[in-house]
Amino acid sequence: MSYKHFFAFLLILGLGSFDAPAWGQILEDPVSAGAEGEQWRRPSAMDNGFSVPDSMGMEQKDRPSDSLKVFNPTIKDYVFWQINSPKQVMDTALSIQSYYKQNIYNRDLFGYQVGSNLGLPLNPLVYDIDHPNLGILPAGKRYLYLAPEQVEYFNVKTPTTHFSFENGVKEGQFLQTLFTHSIHANLNYALQFNSLNSRGEFQRQNTDDKNFRISVNYNTPSRRYQLYTNVMSQKMQNEESGGVTPESLIAFKDNDELFSNRQRMAVNLMSSASQFKSKSFYLNQTFGLFKHRHAQDSTQHIYPLKLKHILKIEAQELAFKQNDLEDYYQNWELTNAQSTEYLDKKKFSTIKNYAGVQYQWSERLWLDAGAVFKTQNLRFENPNGLTDDSYTNHQLGVEGLLKFELSERLNLNANAEFLQGTAWGTEYNLDAHLKFEPLKNYAVVAGAKIGSRYPSINLLANQSFYKDLNFNHFDFNNENYQSIYGKLIFAPLDLEITARIANILNFTYIGADFNVAQSANALNYFSVNAKKHQQFQKFHLDAQVQYQMLTANEDKLPLPKVLARAAFYYQNDIFQKNAQIMLGASAYYYSLFNARNLLPNLNEWQLQDQQSIGNYPYVDIFANLKVRRMRIYLRGENIGAFILPGKYLYTPKQPAKDFKIQIGINWFLFS
Repeated sequence: MSYKHFFAFLLILGLGSFDAPAWGQILEDPVSAGAEGEQWRRPSAMDNGFSVPDSMGMEQKDRPSDSLKVFNPTIKDYVFWQINSPKQVMDTALSIQSYYKQNIYNRDLFGYQVGSNLGLPLNPLVYDIDHPNLGILPAGKRYLYLAPEQVEYFNVKTPTTHFSFENGVKEGQFLQTLFTHSIHANLNYALQFNSLNSRGEFQRQNTDDKNFRISVNYNTPSRRYQLYTNVMSQKMQNEESGGVTPESLIAFKDNDELFSNRQRMAVNLMSSASQFKSKSFYLNQTFGLFKHRHAQDSTQHIYPLKLKHILKIEAQELAFKQNDLEDYYQNWELTNAQSTEYLDKKKFSTIKNYAGVQYQWSERLWLDAGAVFKTQNLRFENPNGLTDDSYTNHQLGVEGLLKFELSERLNLNANAEFLQGTAWGTEYNLDAHLKFEPLKNYAVVAGAKIGSRYPSINLLANQSFYKDLNFNHFDFNNENYQSIYGKLIFAPLDLEITARIANILNFTYIGADFNVAQSANALNYFSVNAKKHQQFQKFHLDAQVQYQMLTANEDKLPLPKVLARAAFYYQNDIFQKNAQIMLGASAYYYSLFNARNLLPNLNEWQLQDQQSIGNYPYVDIFANLKVRRMRIYLRGENIGAFILPGKYLYTPKQPAKDFKIQIGINWFLFS
């Protein structure tokens, strides 16, 4: 067995680590998961979405010629999964879905406004009720963060290497690498490394993000004992500009040629930076108690009842630093006028233990239930006495998970948790959805989500060298939410229609006055989304539109009422079907609305009513190529910048990305 791909992984990993500026410089096969509950899942670069995996392309001529029988694996022999998610085949197909997901987030970005540099926070254009509380992780760092439950596990027939590349904006690159190897059928390990270094067009936009993780999954031949574990370290580091100055923003809107070089535009902050770090360990293991003969195969045995244990340990750190006092904050009073150190730093640690039982009588019934004990600790690195220096919370409760397939056309998935806290109150969550297929290829999905959770810890307590940013809001009420949704799937028509109604009580936000507050009245949210794909021989039209509104307290959560995206493209085989091309254009639009600003000190979104964004079509042209298992994506982003200059904003204080040639590469190597 050759390890050439492993050495290639190490080489690329090292290349991806170069030029990383220092802190001072920048200033349905559910896995044995326990009842972890659904979380916002950062998709993998290998997700196949709706695309159909193609063949491996392993020809007989690629193998040594001898008298032995040659084993040619297919793409179905290369699978991955996340805890509490179904297994998926590695996606090597060229499709519109893979094109949408070819970015540093590995996800379709419909519903978000991307920044003018890679690694800037995604500006949300829709409300995501499903996101959980993840310690002191701020909204501005959320989308490049990977939770321990989101780490991938693999089962591959041969050693496998994967690379994904995106060039930076002005300088730099994003590189994602994977090496995974199944030592035998029951043991696999994987090494994954993500590196982002990008210099933006504007001043003070440099980003430096790193993520390294090791995952192992193992089971005994009888599958009586199963283990999933991972260790991960990640860092997200950004220069903070606070957006361009009002004078520069006017020059941008007026298309002033003196500022065509964006480095000439003045920014609000000149010596500020933020950093989020996390280190984690995760262990998930089960042990079968009673052996039972398999119903379909009398020579095999199963263990329908298993003991389960989950241990999760994570340490987080969030910091904001200024090398010097910023003129932008000249009216803000310092906590200590004598100090020359301008550093805010807080740390958060979590230890979670889950012990329970798992029952699986067949592939159609899966039930987990157990007890949870969790310890959380928040600590400020530079205490100033204006608030408590540390806070500790102990939670005790239960979690459960149910997957029930009554028939091939009717299945139910549900998870629930109830946690009683000593300091931060009680949390509970119930999430369930039912899928019914009355006719083949026609389905109805209905779901509900009800719960109560404390607001983001980043908004509950803070200590800062700025006096007005010191607060303790642990007396806030829990955010209570109720949501119901329905989806209609018409597979023969390639059409999906989804509607959602949500009610959020005690919604927590940062006001224009920089104060954290809770809405006195409930937010009522409604949305309807339609997706349609149409094919005309080799030509394709892919469209998606969403209408949404808040019927109450719209000013607390400003969102565009209409979002729309369409892609028209030509796709065909070339070179005697040895390659494939995709040529086309896409347009993305959302209506005008008073978007929120990013508050750099907390990396959270803040209300404002001075500047609207939107009502601008982001048009891209693309030429994509696939050769065997390599996909090359070439995009001309925002060509409308030549026709409608000065009309595109990322936030109310920051222009979006100008026209840019973007290159992406996605490459699988199967030994």
